[in-house]
Amino acid sequence: MGAVHKLDLTSDVTHLIVGNSNTAKYRYVARERPDVVVLKLDWIEAVRALWILGEDIDPRALEEQYRRPVFADLQISLTGFDDCACHRSVHTCRCCFEDVLIAVYSGATAAPAKADHGKRG
Repeated sequence: MGAVHKLDLTSDVTHLIVGNSNTAKYRYVARERPDVVVLKLDWIEAVRALWILGEDIDPRALEEQYRRPVFADLQISLTGFDDCACHRSVHTCRCCFEDVLIAVYSGATAAPAKADHGKRG
Protein backbone atom coordinates (compact mmCIF):
# COMPACT_ATOMS: atom_id res chain seq x y z
CA MET A 1 0.00 0.00 0.00
CA GLY A 2 3.05 2.22 -0.13
CA ALA A 3 4.19 2.84 3.45
CA VAL A 4 7.76 2.19 4.53
CA HIS A 5 8.20 0.09 7.69
CA LYS A 6 11.03 1.16 9.99
CA LEU A 7 12.26 -0.88 12.94
CA ASP A 8 13.86 2.18 14.49
CA LEU A 9 12.09 5.37 15.47
CA THR A 10 13.95 7.66 13.10
CA SER A 11 13.21 11.34 12.51
CA ASP A 12 11.24 10.56 9.34
CA VAL A 13 8.72 8.23 11.08
CA THR A 14 5.24 9.75 10.89
CA HIS A 15 3.07 7.06 12.52
CA LEU A 16 3.55 4.66 15.43
CA ILE A 17 1.27 1.62 15.65
CA VAL A 18 0.90 0.68 19.32
CA GLY A 19 -0.35 -2.52 20.89
CA ASN A 20 0.79 -1.61 24.41
CA SER A 21 1.82 1.79 25.73
CA ASN A 22 4.41 0.30 28.07
CA THR A 23 7.22 0.48 25.51
CA ALA A 24 10.27 2.69 25.10
CA LYS A 25 9.13 3.86 21.64
CA TYR A 26 5.70 4.91 22.90
CA ARG A 27 7.14 6.73 25.91
CA TYR A 28 9.66 8.53 23.69
CA VAL A 29 6.97 9.61 21.21
CA ALA A 30 4.70 10.78 24.05
CA ARG A 31 7.54 12.84 25.51
CA GLU A 32 9.51 14.06 22.50
CA ARG A 33 7.62 13.55 19.22
CA PRO A 34 4.27 15.35 19.03
CA ASP A 35 4.56 15.11 15.23
CA VAL A 36 4.10 11.31 15.30
CA VAL A 37 0.53 10.02 15.07
CA VAL A 38 -0.04 7.16 17.54
CA LEU A 39 -2.57 4.64 16.24
CA LYS A 40 -4.19 1.33 17.13
CA LEU A 41 -3.31 -1.73 15.05
CA ASP A 42 -6.86 -1.77 13.61
CA TRP A 43 -5.94 1.34 11.59
CA ILE A 44 -3.86 -0.75 9.16
CA GLU A 45 -6.72 -3.15 8.45
CA ALA A 46 -9.18 -0.27 8.01
CA VAL A 47 -6.94 1.41 5.44
CA ARG A 48 -6.33 -1.94 3.69
CA ALA A 49 -10.07 -2.74 3.52
CA LEU A 50 -10.85 0.62 1.89
CA TRP A 51 -7.90 0.26 -0.49
CA ILE A 52 -9.03 -3.22 -1.61
CA LEU A 53 -12.56 -1.93 -2.24
CA GLY A 54 -11.18 0.94 -4.28
CA GLU A 55 -12.80 3.45 -1.94
CA ASP A 56 -11.53 6.97 -1.42
CA ILE A 57 -9.31 7.05 1.66
CA ASP A 58 -9.36 10.05 3.96
CA PRO A 59 -6.16 9.49 5.95
CA ARG A 60 -6.89 12.24 8.51
CA ALA A 61 -10.38 10.91 9.28
CA LEU A 62 -9.02 7.38 9.73
CA GLU A 63 -6.22 8.69 11.95
CA GLU A 64 -8.79 10.35 14.20
CA GLN A 65 -10.97 7.24 14.27
CA TYR A 66 -8.09 4.89 15.15
CA ARG A 67 -5.95 7.21 17.27
CA ARG A 68 -4.81 5.48 20.45
CA PRO A 69 -6.31 7.24 23.47
CA VAL A 70 -3.64 8.95 25.57
CA PHE A 71 -4.83 7.25 28.77
CA ALA A 72 -5.26 3.77 27.27
CA ASP A 73 -3.95 1.06 29.63
CA LEU A 74 -4.12 3.40 32.65
CA GLN A 75 -6.39 2.87 35.60
CA ILE A 76 -6.95 6.15 37.41
CA SER A 77 -8.56 7.23 40.66
CA LEU A 78 -9.50 10.87 41.25
CA THR A 79 -9.91 12.63 44.57
CA GLY A 80 -10.47 16.14 45.84
CA PHE A 81 -12.76 17.36 43.07
CA ASP A 82 -16.16 18.75 44.06
CA ASP A 83 -17.16 19.17 40.43
CA CYS A 84 -18.07 16.10 38.38
CA ALA A 85 -16.72 17.71 35.20
CA CYS A 86 -13.29 16.26 35.92
CA HIS A 87 -14.75 12.75 36.18
CA ARG A 88 -16.66 13.23 32.93
CA SER A 89 -13.54 14.35 31.07
CA VAL A 90 -11.61 11.30 32.24
CA HIS A 91 -14.45 8.97 31.20
CA THR A 92 -14.31 10.61 27.77
CA CYS A 93 -10.70 9.44 27.55
CA ARG A 94 -11.89 5.85 28.17
CA CYS A 95 -10.15 5.39 31.49
CA CYS A 96 -10.97 2.68 33.98
CA PHE A 97 -11.54 3.35 37.69
CA GLU A 98 -11.53 -0.26 38.94
CA ASP A 99 -8.00 -0.87 40.26
CA VAL A 100 -6.04 2.12 41.49
CA LEU A 101 -2.65 2.28 39.80
CA ILE A 102 -2.29 6.04 39.61
CA ALA A 103 -3.83 8.51 42.03
CA VAL A 104 -4.35 12.01 40.72
CA TYR A 105 -4.56 14.71 43.37
CA SER A 106 -5.64 18.30 42.98
CA GLY A 107 -3.03 20.80 44.10
CA ALA A 108 0.73 20.75 43.81
CA THR A 109 1.42 18.53 46.81
CA ALA A 110 0.03 15.03 46.85
CA ALA A 111 -0.17 13.22 50.16
CA PRO A 112 2.43 10.42 49.90
CA ALA A 113 0.70 8.28 52.53
CA LYS A 114 -2.51 8.27 50.47
CA ALA A 115 -0.59 7.40 47.31
CA ASP A 116 1.19 4.52 49.10
CA HIS A 117 -2.11 3.23 50.47
CA GLY A 118 -3.63 3.37 46.98
CA LYS A 119 -0.77 1.29 45.55
CA ARG A 120 -1.32 -1.42 48.20
CA GLY A 121 -4.95 -1.74 47.21
